[in-house]
Amino acid sequence: MLLWGAFATLALYAVGSVAEAISIVLSLTGNGDEIDPAGIGYVSFFSLVATGYGVLAVSHARRHGTRKGLVVLGVLGAPVVLGLVLVVIPRLLAALGLMPPP
Repeated sequence: MLLWGAFATLALYAVGSVAEAISIVLSLTGNGDEIDPAGIGYVSFFSLVATGYGVLAVSHARRHGTRKGLVVLGVLGAPVVLGLVLVVIPRLLAALGLMPPP
């Protein structure tokens, strides 16, 4: 389940980064000068890591007969937990006065 969660989280991040790069290239946001070799390497690295985790998760699931429910829980649960940590909890802390507003 954790492998599927790691794969889903990294894949979501990589797809978001590629979509952002495409929107920059198409001049929907930012400008094309923001894309440099370091940025391309960064996105490529996370895409490669996400692919590796996907291959590892599929291999492990086949070898050990992981139930579909655990796969779904990992794929859907990890990004939700990440969203809670990065969005909901900071807003809650800001509402309680424990953190500056985002």
